[in-house]
Amino acid sequence: MNPPVDIERIAIIGCYGNGKSTLAKALSERTGLPVVHASPMQYGEGTQKVTLENCSLGQLFELTLRRHTERLHAETSANGSYISDGSLMHEWVYLLTRLEHERFPTPETMGQGVNGTALELAQSMVDVSFNYARNTYSKIVLLPNEVPLRDASPPISEHFRQLLNAGFKTHLDARDIPYVETWGTVGARVRKVLDWQPPRRT
Repeated sequence: MNPPVDIERIAIIGCYGNGKSTLAKALSERTGLPVVHASPMQYGEGTQKVTLENCSLGQLFELTLRRHTERLHAETSANGSYISDGSLMHEWVYLLTRLEHERFPTPETMGQGVNGTALELAQSMVDVSFNYARNTYSKIVLLPNEVPLRDASPPISEHFRQLLNAGFKTHLDARDIPYVETWGTVGARVRKVLDWQPPRRT
Protein backbone atom coordinates (compact mmCIF):
# COMPACT_ATOMS: atom_id res chain seq x y z
CA MET A 1 0.00 0.00 0.00
CA ASN A 2 1.28 3.48 -0.91
CA PRO A 3 0.19 6.97 0.15
CA PRO A 4 -1.80 8.83 -2.55
CA VAL A 5 0.52 10.16 -5.26
CA ASP A 6 -0.36 13.78 -4.44
CA ILE A 7 0.51 13.33 -0.76
CA GLU A 8 4.10 13.83 0.44
CA ARG A 9 4.86 12.42 3.87
CA ILE A 10 8.56 12.46 4.68
CA ALA A 11 9.80 10.62 7.78
CA ILE A 12 13.26 11.45 9.11
CA ILE A 13 14.92 8.93 11.41
CA GLY A 14 18.36 8.61 12.94
CA CYS A 15 20.21 8.65 16.22
CA TYR A 16 20.45 11.45 18.74
CA GLY A 17 22.65 14.25 17.42
CA ASN A 18 22.40 13.33 13.73
CA GLY A 19 20.47 16.44 12.64
CA LYS A 20 16.87 15.26 12.26
CA SER A 21 15.31 18.55 13.38
CA THR A 22 17.77 20.63 11.33
CA LEU A 23 16.94 18.67 8.18
CA ALA A 24 13.20 18.75 8.91
CA LYS A 25 13.31 22.55 9.23
CA ALA A 26 15.36 22.94 6.02
CA LEU A 27 13.01 20.66 4.08
CA SER A 28 10.01 22.56 5.43
CA GLU A 29 11.49 25.87 4.30
CA ARG A 30 12.21 24.41 0.86
CA THR A 31 8.88 22.64 0.31
CA GLY A 32 6.39 24.49 2.49
CA LEU A 33 5.37 21.24 4.20
CA PRO A 34 4.63 21.45 7.94
CA VAL A 35 6.88 19.67 10.43
CA VAL A 36 5.22 17.36 12.97
CA HIS A 37 6.97 16.04 16.05
CA ALA A 38 6.49 14.88 19.62
CA SER A 39 7.32 16.63 22.88
CA PRO A 40 10.89 16.40 24.27
CA MET A 41 11.96 12.87 25.15
CA GLN A 42 11.95 13.31 28.91
CA TYR A 43 9.82 11.98 31.74
CA GLY A 44 7.93 14.25 34.13
CA GLU A 45 7.94 18.01 34.56
CA GLY A 46 9.74 20.59 36.68
CA THR A 47 11.44 19.23 39.77
CA GLN A 48 9.97 15.79 38.98
CA LYS A 49 11.68 15.62 35.57
CA VAL A 50 13.73 12.49 34.89
CA THR A 51 16.20 12.50 32.01
CA LEU A 52 15.80 9.80 29.39
CA GLU A 53 18.99 8.02 30.36
CA ASN A 54 17.86 7.76 34.00
CA CYS A 55 14.33 6.47 33.33
CA SER A 56 13.25 3.19 34.88
CA LEU A 57 11.82 0.44 32.68
CA GLY A 58 8.26 1.50 33.53
CA GLN A 59 9.03 5.16 32.87
CA LEU A 60 10.62 4.28 29.53
CA PHE A 61 7.49 2.44 28.41
CA GLU A 62 5.22 5.24 29.62
CA LEU A 63 7.33 7.86 27.83
CA THR A 64 7.47 5.82 24.62
CA LEU A 65 3.70 5.27 24.60
CA ARG A 66 3.10 8.98 25.25
CA ARG A 67 5.30 10.03 22.36
CA HIS A 68 3.77 7.36 20.12
CA THR A 69 0.32 8.84 20.87
CA GLU A 70 1.55 12.40 20.32
CA ARG A 71 3.16 11.55 16.99
CA LEU A 72 0.15 9.58 15.77
CA HIS A 73 -2.18 12.45 16.67
CA ALA A 74 0.08 15.04 15.03
CA GLU A 75 0.45 13.03 11.82
CA THR A 76 -3.23 12.13 11.46
CA SER A 77 -4.20 15.75 12.21
CA ALA A 78 -1.91 17.15 9.52
CA ASN A 79 -4.54 16.53 6.82
CA GLY A 80 -2.23 15.36 4.09
CA SER A 81 1.42 16.14 3.52
CA TYR A 82 3.98 16.71 6.28
CA ILE A 83 7.55 16.10 7.44
CA SER A 84 7.82 13.85 10.49
CA ASP A 85 10.77 14.75 12.71
CA GLY A 86 11.58 11.32 14.13
CA SER A 87 8.49 9.38 12.98
CA LEU A 88 6.52 6.68 14.76
CA MET A 89 9.44 4.27 14.33
CA HIS A 90 12.01 6.18 16.34
CA GLU A 91 10.99 5.66 19.97
CA TRP A 92 10.25 1.95 19.59
CA VAL A 93 13.62 1.18 18.00
CA TYR A 94 15.30 3.20 20.74
CA LEU A 95 13.35 1.35 23.44
CA LEU A 96 14.03 -2.08 21.94
CA THR A 97 17.75 -1.33 21.62
CA ARG A 98 17.85 0.02 25.17
CA LEU A 99 16.12 -3.11 26.50
CA GLU A 100 18.46 -5.40 24.59
CA HIS A 101 21.75 -3.64 25.33
CA GLU A 102 21.38 -0.77 27.85
CA ARG A 103 22.50 2.74 26.91
CA PHE A 104 26.24 2.32 27.48
CA PRO A 105 26.93 -1.16 26.09
CA THR A 106 30.34 -2.45 25.13
CA PRO A 107 31.09 -5.24 22.68
CA GLU A 108 31.59 -7.50 25.70
CA THR A 109 28.17 -6.72 27.24
CA MET A 110 26.03 -6.73 24.10
CA GLY A 111 22.77 -8.55 24.54
CA GLN A 112 22.86 -8.48 28.34
CA GLY A 113 19.70 -6.43 28.69
CA VAL A 114 16.11 -7.21 29.62
CA ASN A 115 14.38 -10.43 28.61
CA GLY A 116 10.78 -11.62 28.84
CA THR A 117 7.48 -9.77 28.49
CA ALA A 118 8.94 -6.26 28.25
CA LEU A 119 11.16 -7.24 25.34
CA GLU A 120 8.33 -9.07 23.58
CA LEU A 121 6.05 -6.06 23.93
CA ALA A 122 8.69 -3.72 22.52
CA GLN A 123 9.30 -6.08 19.59
CA SER A 124 5.56 -6.19 18.89
CA MET A 125 5.34 -2.40 18.87
CA VAL A 126 8.31 -2.19 16.53
CA ASP A 127 6.29 -4.37 14.14
CA VAL A 128 3.27 -2.07 14.54
CA SER A 129 5.26 1.10 13.94
CA PHE A 130 7.10 -0.21 10.87
CA ASN A 131 3.89 -1.53 9.33
CA TYR A 132 2.43 1.93 9.87
CA ALA A 133 5.51 3.44 8.22
CA ARG A 134 5.19 1.15 5.20
CA ASN A 135 1.60 2.25 4.60
CA THR A 136 1.93 5.91 5.53
CA TYR A 137 5.21 7.56 4.55
CA SER A 138 6.06 8.36 0.96
CA LYS A 139 9.77 8.80 1.80
CA ILE A 140 11.83 7.53 4.72
CA VAL A 141 15.14 9.28 5.31
CA LEU A 142 17.85 7.76 7.53
CA LEU A 143 20.55 10.08 8.85
CA PRO A 144 23.68 8.01 9.62
CA ASN A 145 26.23 8.65 12.36
CA GLU A 146 28.68 11.00 10.64
CA VAL A 147 30.51 12.57 13.57
CA PRO A 148 30.92 11.67 17.28
CA LEU A 149 28.69 13.38 19.82
CA ARG A 150 30.20 16.55 21.24
CA ASP A 151 28.14 16.65 24.44
CA ALA A 152 30.17 16.95 27.64
CA SER A 153 28.06 14.11 29.08
CA PRO A 154 26.42 12.34 26.12
CA PRO A 155 23.12 10.57 26.91
CA ILE A 156 24.20 7.50 24.95
CA SER A 157 27.51 5.92 24.04
CA GLU A 158 28.98 5.82 20.55
CA HIS A 159 28.56 2.05 20.59
CA PHE A 160 24.87 2.45 21.42
CA ARG A 161 24.54 4.88 18.49
CA GLN A 162 26.02 2.24 16.20
CA LEU A 163 23.57 -0.35 17.50
CA LEU A 164 20.65 2.04 17.08
CA ASN A 165 21.63 2.98 13.54
CA ALA A 166 22.02 -0.70 12.66
CA GLY A 167 18.62 -1.37 14.23
CA PHE A 168 16.89 1.11 11.95
CA LYS A 169 18.46 -0.50 8.90
CA THR A 170 17.75 -4.05 10.06
CA HIS A 171 14.05 -3.39 10.68
CA LEU A 172 13.60 -1.52 7.40
CA ASP A 173 15.47 -4.12 5.35
CA ALA A 174 13.67 -7.03 7.01
CA ARG A 175 10.34 -5.58 5.87
CA ASP A 176 11.62 -4.53 2.44
CA ILE A 177 10.78 -0.88 3.17
CA PRO A 178 12.75 1.49 0.91
CA TYR A 179 14.68 4.34 2.47
CA VAL A 180 17.44 6.76 1.56
CA GLU A 181 20.54 7.59 3.58
CA THR A 182 21.79 11.13 3.29
CA TRP A 183 24.79 12.92 4.74
CA GLY A 184 27.00 15.97 4.20
CA THR A 185 25.84 19.56 4.41
CA VAL A 186 22.24 20.46 5.09
CA GLY A 187 21.90 21.60 1.48
CA ALA A 188 23.28 18.32 0.17
CA ARG A 189 20.89 16.39 2.40
CA VAL A 190 17.90 18.40 1.20
CA ARG A 191 18.81 17.84 -2.45
CA LYS A 192 19.26 14.10 -1.91
CA VAL A 193 15.87 13.77 -0.22
CA LEU A 194 14.01 15.76 -2.86
CA ASP A 195 15.73 14.01 -5.77
CA TRP A 196 15.20 10.48 -4.45
CA GLN A 197 12.16 8.63 -5.74
CA PRO A 198 11.41 5.40 -3.88
CA PRO A 199 10.04 2.47 -5.87
CA ARG A 200 6.27 2.13 -5.84
CA ARG A 201 5.15 -0.89 -3.85
CA THR A 202 2.46 -3.22 -5.13
